[in-house]
Amino acid sequence: MGLPQFVLPKGTVRINLRNGTFIITPAGINLQPFDRHNFITYQLPFNYDPLAEAPTFKKYLNEVLPDIQCQTVLAEFLGYIFVSPIMSSPLYLLHLKVDTTHALHAINSQGVMSPKDE
Repeated sequence: MGLPQFVLPKGTVRINLRNGTFIITPAGINLQPFDRHNFITYQLPFNYDPLAEAPTFKKYLNEVLPDIQCQTVLAEFLGYIFVSPIMSSPLYLLHLKVDTTHALHAINSQGVMSPKDE
């Protein structure tokens, strides 16, 4: 007799936070109470708050990446890092680095200073 098997439904990600388990599925997101049957052995040290704001990060982002469309692409990529093993693979990240270099060059062409310009 062994441990019970747990199979995570395809396309589902579960992340333990201080106030519950944050669940991401193709149908949406929600916060559920902790469930020992999930076999999650970690917990990130913050609460999920759907109304939270990040004014310091937003100010910084607006300085270094003022184009709202580029901010949207960055947000999408950062989300995929957490939910897709393909997006976080070394090959994909290499491809992203090349694309980011082109994007940053285009952004710098609009007058945003790069660190080497300072």
